[in-house]
Amino acid sequence: MNSLKQLSLLLTGLLVGALFGKNTIIFIFPVFILLMMTWDEAKYQKFIQKEETSEDHHMMSHS
Repeated sequence: MNSLKQLSLLLTGLLVGALFGKNTIIFIFPVFILLMMTWDEAKYQKFIQKEETSEDHHMMSHS
């Protein structure tokens, strides 16, 4: 659901860029990078959470 929203934002950005010319790409590009970074970060955060919970499990079984 979240990635779909970002995809539509990107498409809107590309449309705006096509309408207003090359200068707009200067503004769209950082936004695109920001979208990619936040998307990756969300995935990374989930992965980190998984790792932390499994490690907590490990600690509990030891003590």
